[in-house]
Amino acid sequence: MARRGSREGRGFGTAHVHRPGAERRDARRRQEGIEKELRRGRQAVELIDAMVRSAFADKPDVLGKWRVARRVKAVSGGGIAPAAELPATDATPTAA
Repeated sequence: MARRGSREGRGFGTAHVHRPGAERRDARRRQEGIEKELRRGRQAVELIDAMVRSAFADKPDVLGKWRVARRVKAVSGGGIAPAAELPATDATPTAA
């Protein structure tokens, strides 16, 4: 049975224990995780870029739009915003 005035039994449990430097370590781990995911995202864009360039090699207008669309700019608050709004295109890739 929990002592009177104890936080046990009120949903608090013992999950949070102050550890010196823990907040910095946790923040560093979160930052490292974000950086890892950004690297993975960039690698994916590089692969897609190669496919798009190959598929649309004979369509410079589409490639120009792709160069704009593949760039994503960071915005304050940690979100992302597309570099530009692009109109829909009727271009379809051709077999390489």
